[in-house]
Amino acid sequence: MAGPPKIFYEFDSFRMDPEERVLLQNGSPIPLNPKAFEILTILVQHSERVVLKDDLMKQLWPDSFVEEANLTQNIFMLRKALGESGRSYRYVVTVPGRGYRFAVKVREVPGIDPNFDKDQGQQPLPRPPIRSQEILEGPASPPLVLGQVPSRRQIGLGIGVLVLLLMTGGFIYRMPYVQGFWRDPSPDSTAVVGAAIPLRRSVAVLGFENVHGQPDEGWLSTAISEMLSTELAAGEELRLISGEDVARMKQELPWRGKDSLTKETTLSKSTAEQIRRDLGSDFLVLGSYIVLGEKGSRQQLHLDLRLQDARNGEVVASIGETGPETDLFDLLSRAGAKLRGKLSVPAVSPAEAGIVRASLPSSPEAARLYAEGLARLRVLDALSARDLLEKAIAVEPQHPLPHSALAQALSVLGYDEKARNEAKRAFDLFKDLPREQQLWIEGRYREFSKDWKKATEVYRTLYMYTPDNLEYGLRLAAVQDGGGNSKDSLATVAALRNLPPPERDDPRIDLAEADAAESLSDFHRAQQLAESAAKKGVLQGAPLLTARALQRECYAFKSLSQLAEARKACEQARAIASRLGDRSDAAWALNNLASIASDEGNLTEAKKMYLEALAVFRQIGSKIYTAGVLGNLAIVEQNQGDLAASRQMHEESLRIYREIGNVNDAGLELMNIGLILQQQGDLSEARTMYEGSLAMARQAENKANQEMSLVNLGGLLCELGDLPACQKTLEEAVPLGREVGEQSVMSYAVVSLGDVLRQQGDLAGARKKYQESLATRNQIGEMEAAAQSRVALALVSIEEGKLDEAERSARESAGVFREQRAAGDEAAAQTVLARVALARRQIAAAKQAIDRALALAQASHSRDVHLSARIVAARIRAESGAPADAIRDLKEASAEARKIGFLEGDFQARLAIGEIEMHSGQAASGRTRLLALEQDARAKNFTLLAQKAATASKI
Repeated sequence: MAGPPKIFYEFDSFRMDPEERVLLQNGSPIPLNPKAFEILTILVQHSERVVLKDDLMKQLWPDSFVEEANLTQNIFMLRKALGESGRSYRYVVTVPGRGYRFAVKVREVPGIDPNFDKDQGQQPLPRPPIRSQEILEGPASPPLVLGQVPSRRQIGLGIGVLVLLLMTGGFIYRMPYVQGFWRDPSPDSTAVVGAAIPLRRSVAVLGFENVHGQPDEGWLSTAISEMLSTELAAGEELRLISGEDVARMKQELPWRGKDSLTKETTLSKSTAEQIRRDLGSDFLVLGSYIVLGEKGSRQQLHLDLRLQDARNGEVVASIGETGPETDLFDLLSRAGAKLRGKLSVPAVSPAEAGIVRASLPSSPEAARLYAEGLARLRVLDALSARDLLEKAIAVEPQHPLPHSALAQALSVLGYDEKARNEAKRAFDLFKDLPREQQLWIEGRYREFSKDWKKATEVYRTLYMYTPDNLEYGLRLAAVQDGGGNSKDSLATVAALRNLPPPERDDPRIDLAEADAAESLSDFHRAQQLAESAAKKGVLQGAPLLTARALQRECYAFKSLSQLAEARKACEQARAIASRLGDRSDAAWALNNLASIASDEGNLTEAKKMYLEALAVFRQIGSKIYTAGVLGNLAIVEQNQGDLAASRQMHEESLRIYREIGNVNDAGLELMNIGLILQQQGDLSEARTMYEGSLAMARQAENKANQEMSLVNLGGLLCELGDLPACQKTLEEAVPLGREVGEQSVMSYAVVSLGDVLRQQGDLAGARKKYQESLATRNQIGEMEAAAQSRVALALVSIEEGKLDEAERSARESAGVFREQRAAGDEAAAQTVLARVALARRQIAAAKQAIDRALALAQASHSRDVHLSARIVAARIRAESGAPADAIRDLKEASAEARKIGFLEGDFQARLAIGEIEMHSGQAASGRTRLLALEQDARAKNFTLLAQKAATASKI
């Protein structure tokens, strides 16, 4: 039997179904937000006639007073959807001073609803799932431009002497549960985002008290909240506050306690106002429920709901519903319909009613397990959530939402590959969900798959459809930053600041901008933004957000070498997290405090705190953070001189990353192991590690990690004496650094390129590179790295005969390294000072400097630095009257350098031997040695050394 006849409207290539609220162009869906679709319906039904503005306003917002800007905004979006631009409007024409007219002829076409099967009566045919690629048609639009974690922040890693010292937990953006649909913005869509953004009325479902307090009935609170939220969100008239935000608010507000928000008959005005400030919610839904009768199919569920105006504390409505517990969906549908009526929102359509039912699994057991798992996930108990959600899936494997929630729990625990698989499963099953939720699930799948481009497209689509939804904007900014497009992320944040209050004052906007600034190595800006977020968190009574802002501020201060300020911020963060029972954030604060202690040279205390944090992460089942702290412990062992123990911990961390399918961080640990091997002088094996790290970064399409791997590999190739390969590798790294905005890592590439130019005899070019790196490092506040650039400049100054300049740079740098307890770097600076003193024939001063350099190099376990110091020490010994002893020491140094593949060290030792022989009665031997060195050095492009050998051979 065919379905009831219905009317379609057609104009040009468009076809409109007013009942199903669908607009097609040439058979493809053109998404419209609800108000824009209503405007189109009214205008189409009155085509070629003027519809007055006042009449439109009354029909669109019958019970509310809104500004005319709301109508103008929706007209603008309607015109965009119809493809109109500029001021030439074919369809929606403005009639000045009156209203609007739909200016083209519209055809009314009767037909059968294609969603009804003619043979099956009223049984709806399943609709194909709408993927983002089906609606993001045409050329890719540019990023939001108003002028680039994982969601977790990437772990820092060593470049040369830069090592993994501080790892942050990162701010995890809460994910909303709402509905809706839109297309990718057109190229000039930033005008929409940049304009003032009207807000829909917002509702927060706070939860429901389990009156009997029976544990086996507790899951109903979450289930009721989920269904009511979906019921109220249907039609997109209202903006629903996410369950994650509600859970956070319950955890951090002063009256915190089990279901404490639902025990009062009403919330006081001050309580309602504080919740409004925290959540940005206009209305609050709360209440209680009680299960009556004996266990079994005859049990009755009685539900009491209260709708309260958060703006003044007034109770808008009290609703009671009773029905069989087995008919939970029907009972909540009735309650939801009454709530919608009180909020002056139209009743849900039959299609929307089916969507509401899909908010929970159909099996009561699966629904219970899913609700319990969701509740545990929202209080950050990912381990328990994982177990419950896996059981829910075992009962009802075809429902997408348990898979989606499980993906989030697995991601928090660090099981990236498993999380990606569950997200993919949710993506494959989401056809019965609202289209906006389909896109949300796809966004998470793309994000877990590290497909940043598609993830960005999906979240931009969601955000452009509902620009008043802060959650979508934050998610968009996060994936842009995570994908290496931090400048785009900053543009999105700028758009979020156009939201009306209180949304534009949300601390998370400052944190999102801080994350992007940090990715761009702008730590001053990151610190200021984190400080701003912390202050807002305090003012808004949001301690968890305050604690996370303090964590970011701690990291920024640490990156700026302001350790006292960093410690203060981390201690405050730890105290707040501990008070609120947030063990994960408290452990992260402890991890960061350990890193600060390590920087201060208190390695014993650092190790103690790392071990304490490690125990917490192991207990809560977080593989990702367990691996991270193991990496930090490895650094402590390295600084204490136990390179074997350090390597063992890095390898354990690497094993965990591989176990959980975390390719990015596994690659970083390969890099850390390579650094240890390079420090131990095993350059060949270190090269293997760096090449493996680079391969993993390319596999993950992580440009930031590719840049780090290339810089480390390039530096090693320089040390091995392969200057052409070194230069090529580094030149590949520099544009990557510019693309991802990672100035800190890029500065190491620039320094190493300066080293290549210096070895090739281009002193002017080398100086230019070193000055470029110095400027970058000063700009981003990296004191220790800036001092390294000054040491490099001192080497050029020595070659140019500018000894005063060289001494000034090296002495200033040595003071920075001493303060930072960077033994290897200070050894290099002291070696330069010894060379300056030797050139001035100040033997006592030279000996004092080189003795300190040798001691520091020995403590740092840096074999290349130690060899360089030994070569200068031998020269000083020769000038002190012991040339034979000096030559013996140099031959040993040359042999050791050749053994580990340190070609420059070998060449420097041979040059020193030849010069000493030329001045100690062994001119023939010295000349032969120097001419051979000249030939070898030129063959390897070490032009500066070749020139020195040629000059010395002619004396």
